Amino acid sequence: MIVGNGDYRYRVNADWAKLPDGWSFKEVGGVGVDSRDNVHVFNRGDHPMMVFDRDGTFCAPGVRANTRVRTVSM
Repeated sequence: MIVGNGDYRYRVNADWAKLPDGWSFKEVGGVGVDSRDNVHVFNRGDHPMMVFDRDGTFCAPGVRANTRVRTVSM
């Protein structure tokens, strides 16, 4: 599936993120990319912040599950 229009068209890759067993996204509220092309995903699940490399390989949890995260800035 292609989303967007004009110069900003992107192909959806639903299998991109390689999550650890038993983990899932829940209501993703934001996505950011750092200077090393790591992708930071903020969601409202048990693991609110997850970090992936550009190929979708899980690198690290960003914060602990019991941390209350309200905003994220990069």
